[in-house]
Amino acid sequence: MKKTTGKVLSHHSLKLLITMLFSIIFFFILAAVVGPESSKNTFTVIFVIVLYLLCTLLAHVIINYVYFKRSETNIEKQFNKDINAGLYNNLSVPFAVCDMHGIIRLYNKAFARMLDEAGLKTKKLSVLAGFGIDKLMQSGNDGLMSDVADKKYLVRGSVASPDASNMFITVWYDVTDLEMLRKTQSDNDALVALIVIDNLEELLQIEQENFGNAAAEVDRILIDWVTEFGGVIKRYENNKYILIYRAKFLDEFIDNKFEILEKIRAIKVGVNLLSLTVSIGTSNIGSTLQEREKNAQAALEVALGRGGDQAVVKTESNVMFFGGIVKGSQKRSTVKSRTIAQALMSVITKSPNVLIMGHRNPDFDSIGACAGVARLCLFCGIKCNIVVDRNNKNLQKCFEMLSSLSAYDDMFVSAVDAQDYISSDTLLIIVDVNNPSQFEAPEIAKNVSRVVYIDHHRITNEFDVSPVLYYIEPSASSTCELIAEILENSLSVGKLTVQEANLMYAGILLDTKRFSLNTGTRTFTSANYLRSVGANPMAAQELFKTSLDELLRENRFQKQIKVYREKIVISVNNENDNTMADSIAAAKFADKLLTIENIEASFVLLQIDNNVRISARSTGKINVQIILERLKGGGHYDAAATMLADVPLERAMVMLKESIDTYLDIDSKAQDEEKD
Repeated sequence: MKKTTGKVLSHHSLKLLITMLFSIIFFFILAAVVGPESSKNTFTVIFVIVLYLLCTLLAHVIINYVYFKRSETNIEKQFNKDINAGLYNNLSVPFAVCDMHGIIRLYNKAFARMLDEAGLKTKKLSVLAGFGIDKLMQSGNDGLMSDVADKKYLVRGSVASPDASNMFITVWYDVTDLEMLRKTQSDNDALVALIVIDNLEELLQIEQENFGNAAAEVDRILIDWVTEFGGVIKRYENNKYILIYRAKFLDEFIDNKFEILEKIRAIKVGVNLLSLTVSIGTSNIGSTLQEREKNAQAALEVALGRGGDQAVVKTESNVMFFGGIVKGSQKRSTVKSRTIAQALMSVITKSPNVLIMGHRNPDFDSIGACAGVARLCLFCGIKCNIVVDRNNKNLQKCFEMLSSLSAYDDMFVSAVDAQDYISSDTLLIIVDVNNPSQFEAPEIAKNVSRVVYIDHHRITNEFDVSPVLYYIEPSASSTCELIAEILENSLSVGKLTVQEANLMYAGILLDTKRFSLNTGTRTFTSANYLRSVGANPMAAQELFKTSLDELLRENRFQKQIKVYREKIVISVNNENDNTMADSIAAAKFADKLLTIENIEASFVLLQIDNNVRISARSTGKINVQIILERLKGGGHYDAAATMLADVPLERAMVMLKESIDTYLDIDSKAQDEEKD
């Protein structure tokens, strides 16, 4: 290709020459006009200088334009010459030259045929390919994929030459057959799904005579389902199955939202018409079958940690959840609690020190669980500290209750001070929360490599760091219930102090609404254990007494109350002086709203600065956890919460109503079918 420099001056040299010439001319003009009385001609001096700058700038623009057009013309002539000579026309690969605006200026016969086959006449790259020059250049040698008509092309681009940086060459490789082959291979990849019957053990205890029939019915439904897509399923334990299937059917499972969940749920057993449910975990991540099985196991653990009756699909981009609309029943066994207790004590005794942490703005269940874990650490002879905000006014009664115990003199530390307690082997035990955004001190969790989770809230996603141990039971009423079971299987009678027992008892009272919601036999068993070591219900009730300030804060929520969809009530507090103390009042007011006749769920919105906090409560007929999970929240079937950062209150209300509508119009239908 011919260069645009040589006998003529380069545009850089010409611009320099013009600048020097203008400088000389305007120097003489300035000297002639100003004269010896320069102080009287300030305006004239400024005018001449401005005129000089404008003329120089205009000259540079004209030179750039002229040289650009000359370069562009020379390049087009060169490409036309090469094309006429057959250099590019003989190529079987489509080839096109674009200008800096993405306009196709020249192309060969193969490119013309591509346009004819697609029935296109466009001369703009972005319209044809779906991307512009900038994006194509950023892709480098990898190129970008483009669909033209029914074919797929890999498009690569490069600058025409150093002297033609304003022209771009694009080469289009037809990879249609290759992509079809790749997709065929991908569709036929073997994926693994792990399936667990959630409550088969419970059925064995309650309906022994129907156990065999129920298990056989589950086998039949699963085998019929697998036969439809040619998979292979094997049962390797009474309630566990492994499924091998082709990858192309994963999209089908997702599209029908794993309808197998509903088919299994339809099985009714015994006079109590107990429903069976299954949990499914599957993943397409991994290059080997072993890696896919490992990721499927991780997905299954998430499903079980969210309460079962659901399928979890783990992909490279996200984790998808299906089902999970039926409220889980308590099905923990004393064997599991004893096993967890032994494992937890083993982990604690191998640690030099332990940090204990609950969720931000802790309630009685959170702080009570922290105290229970602290007692277990002290029993094991390991130094421990509870990470909490000592200035939190809502916890002052809890601090006062524990102040008589010498072990708590230096037990509570701030998030900042806790950093000094971290070593390579420090153990962090997180209770009553598994969502990092809700931790009391997220930075502590990031800096500790050994973590234990004990919680009764559903898992919202995979753990950022694989825990050394976790005990997550969404069927439990509260975390204090779980901790009480662990302590009962670990401590000798009398080791738990009366003050700690009272605080844990208050935690159970709070989350069960004084044993009126989400309460099972194991809840009463835990409460009975706490009573046996000295818990006094009246002393625990003292923690619930409301101050006049708290009562006035609750009254703020009475100004804006509306009923939505006949059975849901929504309250809003958008006062300018709201503080974190109002968030506790919001939760309490959400409880009070459930006392309204015909109301099944309540949502309280609180605006603090630029954030909107939502507290939700339910009578047990509506799963508020699913509703707020769509708003990046979490919690329990009967109680949940979320925070929308930098979202206006009006927008938060719209988002909440959209999530409620989705639940009532779609999710609850399957729930109604299950009840029928």
